[in-house]
Amino acid sequence: MNKINKDLYNSFGLVRKDIMGLQQDIVLLTQNQQEMFKMIHDLRNQISKAKSVKKVTVKKVVKKVARKKTSFIASKTGNKFHKSNCVFTKNIKPKMKVKFASKTTALNKGYKPCACVK
Repeated sequence: MNKINKDLYNSFGLVRKDIMGLQQDIVLLTQNQQEMFKMIHDLRNQISKAKSVKKVTVKKVVKKVARKKTSFIASKTGNKFHKSNCVFTKNIKPKMKVKFASKTTALNKGYKPCACVK
């Protein structure tokens, strides 16, 4: 065999090795792709289950929060208003208590918020 034929034969051998390597890479990529599709499917199922669980708990929390109604109390002679569960409201006599439904109402009447009011 002359040199050209040997070089050509070696070149085809290298090309054959490259093609076989690429075929193996394609098989591995296909397997990885199938595993990823399975994982995506499982994650979608978990997300849909989690969404349904969150909706139920959010509804329960909203109902509980909606039931609580905070009122604010001030003294007729004082200048601060407090939440109804504040320690300082215990010191105000019942005759001297002024009740407000909201914080803005108390502020509009000229009262300043206590530290318990955020």
